[in-house]
Amino acid sequence: MAEEGLPFPEGDHWTYPVGFEGKTETPVEDWNRKTHLLVSMRDDVVARFQKGYSEDPFFKSKYIDEIPNPNTVVTPSHFWKDPNGLLYFMDADWNSRLCVPKTEVNYVLNWIHDSPFESAHAGA
Repeated sequence: MAEEGLPFPEGDHWTYPVGFEGKTETPVEDWNRKTHLLVSMRDDVVARFQKGYSEDPFFKSKYIDEIPNPNTVVTPSHFWKDPNGLLYFMDADWNSRLCVPKTEVNYVLNWIHDSPFESAHAGA
């Protein structure tokens, strides 16, 4: 271990911490090295999200199935739908963020903060 207990080899703070494998060759390798959080939702909650996306003023235009058209200029979207119909935003670091429709914001906040079993604050 490095001096002063810092996780850098030989006190070199300009390298990756010990145990970190550094840059990857491909985005797939990078994705496979990242930790992933697995979250599941009941089917009725997924259905509420799907309905909420189609009614939400912001997400409505992003929650569409695009039909390929050779006359259309392709502009990649940062939004994508998973096979269950949930909408995600891909941020600049290639992290997928679940989009929450306006109608479900209070539900999600209560779910994350108040449940002792699925809580951001672990029942505190």
